Amino acid sequence: MKDFLKDNLAMPNEAPCDLLIECRSCSVENMVADYVTSMQIFCSQCRDPLVDDDIIETHVEYVCQ
Repeated sequence: MKDFLKDNLAMPNEAPCDLLIECRSCSVENMVADYVTSMQIFCSQCRDPLVDDDIIETHVEYVCQ
């Protein structure tokens, strides 16, 4: 999964970033500090994985400067 995300996400580098992602299962927004693509992250409410292999089809990336 790490290689898939690294090859397919439009992230400019491997520098940690803050990630705000909505859980597909329970719709809770989760804030993940210092996220890197090698991390496995889970919803704080329902504990479902937040980043799956189909993230490209299910999420839209916004980068704040």
